[in-house]
Amino acid sequence: MFGARGAAKMDPIHRALATVCLLTAAACCPRLSAASDKPAKAPAPNPAVTPARPDRADKSERAVVFDDRYRPPAKDLLLNPGNERKAQAYAFFMQGTMAEEAGEPDRALTLYLKSLAADPTNVTLGLKVSSEHVRRGDTNEAVELLKSLVKAAPQESQPMLALAYIYLKSLRKPDIAQKYAAQALDLDPTNYLAYAYLAESWQLLNQPAKSNAVLERAIKSNSRDPKFWLRIGEMYYQAFVREDAKKISPEATKKVNPLFAKAVELAGDDVDALNQAANYFVLSGQIPEAIPLYLKVLELSPNQNSVREKLAYSYLQSEQRLKAIEVLEAMIKQNPAQTYAYEMLGKIYEDEKQFDRAIVNYEQALLLNPNQPAAYERMAEIFAVQLKKPDKAIEVLADARRRFPDLPGFSYLLARTLSMAKRNTEALAVFDQTRLEAEQSQESLLNGLFYFDWGASAEQAGQYEKAADLFRKCLKIEDRPEVIAQASNYLGYMWVDRSENLEEAGQLIQRALSLSPNNGAYLDSLGWYYYRTGKFDKALLELLRAVENTEPPDATVFDHLADTYLKLKNEQQAVSFWQKALQLDPGNEKITAKLNDLKAKQAPGPAIPPVPSLVPAK
Repeated sequence: MFGARGAAKMDPIHRALATVCLLTAAACCPRLSAASDKPAKAPAPNPAVTPARPDRADKSERAVVFDDRYRPPAKDLLLNPGNERKAQAYAFFMQGTMAEEAGEPDRALTLYLKSLAADPTNVTLGLKVSSEHVRRGDTNEAVELLKSLVKAAPQESQPMLALAYIYLKSLRKPDIAQKYAAQALDLDPTNYLAYAYLAESWQLLNQPAKSNAVLERAIKSNSRDPKFWLRIGEMYYQAFVREDAKKISPEATKKVNPLFAKAVELAGDDVDALNQAANYFVLSGQIPEAIPLYLKVLELSPNQNSVREKLAYSYLQSEQRLKAIEVLEAMIKQNPAQTYAYEMLGKIYEDEKQFDRAIVNYEQALLLNPNQPAAYERMAEIFAVQLKKPDKAIEVLADARRRFPDLPGFSYLLARTLSMAKRNTEALAVFDQTRLEAEQSQESLLNGLFYFDWGASAEQAGQYEKAADLFRKCLKIEDRPEVIAQASNYLGYMWVDRSENLEEAGQLIQRALSLSPNNGAYLDSLGWYYYRTGKFDKALLELLRAVENTEPPDATVFDHLADTYLKLKNEQQAVSFWQKALQLDPGNEKITAKLNDLKAKQAPGPAIPPVPSLVPAK
């Protein structure tokens, strides 16, 4: 507040006027020089009236005769005591202003306090000084000063509101805060802060009925200020909407909407008021009510791009994608450096599954502002998952990792994508680096899912012991059922497939199924467990259930079912399901070899009927 940074600069004309005011005040108020914070210097003798040759007169007497300080001012310049004090107050105020401008905050505060001592009714200055006390941590001084302002200017509500604020926010004394807020409200029933502080005070005093009564009183106000109704509407909104609620309830809407409607009615061409009302409708999930208000704001003030952004968002939320695209493209046409417009266009085209156009817009957004982690993440996901170009995704993530070394999440995504691209040796190295990075800056990243993904990559790289250790780590720290089920099944199936730790493997698979009983992959694991333990009838039952619950069909499940039918001496069904498996995975050499081997061993007989294709005709 004080100091060269915060002081208002004085132009030469105002500086000259300030000096004249100080001199005038000094001439009219002889006591001012004595009250100044610096002693006055004796003026130099005037050569025009000093004798050319000194005589024998006493020098001190001559000094008195010719010194202006000892002349009484003319009677028409004398001030009555009240005006004299105001002159003093103004002189100290101007000196304080100049000290503040000169970067002397402590001296400015001293002079402002002297000004207030001469004129304690200066509410504006008193509020300024009390605010400075609060900023410096001198809360008690601020309170005492505001109390003196209340006493000197009892019809002014602002000092009372300032006291209510301090007692409410700084001193945590809502009982005293509510008294001052109530007094301020009685003086000015159109000041929304008085309602706000009073309602909050009653809430902190655990008297919600009285808090609600304050709000009810507010809506009966005759204020014609749209901002008053906006603030009261916001108070009602906060009272009805809790942090965990996404939308305001229909019952609450009936109370809150009329307040914002009244603000709109009174707003006229006030674009700020219209914009705030539209924001409420968006926040409360009433998008159709917000759109015409944003359009009116843009009609009155066409260059507000922030409003265009909100309009585009509103169109998008109301499924009017073409209109959203029109608004965003108009923004770009007006100013091609609109990063937000490119980001939103990228998201729209991504939702529309126009992935190439989405990539173009995300890339443009990053050209304008490379410091956007979300855009890198979206591009990587599109390349890896939608366009099946994991190598391009790896390039994007490697770039993001270099640009954001403090975000280990990009290292994690890079490791997962390398694993997806079957570059498992590289993936394992990046997983290890991610762990080190996260331990330094984001330990929360090292959850069960992280160790599950790391374990899966280790298994695919053929490092089975390491994979088992990582899956055990996942199961030790994880509490999400779906992740526990995935890790239990993965580790159990890995051991079953390798015919290792079969008893523990079966327990893990049963645990996965207890959490997700109809999961086709888990049923396949259980069937394969029974196969490995020689219980082929049980294996057949579980594998048939797996086929029913696996969508889309999976070649591995058909292969396991064929192996089981072969053990049960049903060669025809074995051939049938191996053929189905090859339709889904034509290049699988192991299944082809098993099918050919079985056909070679079969005696000549009736031809095995062809199996209907599982792949839909193009």
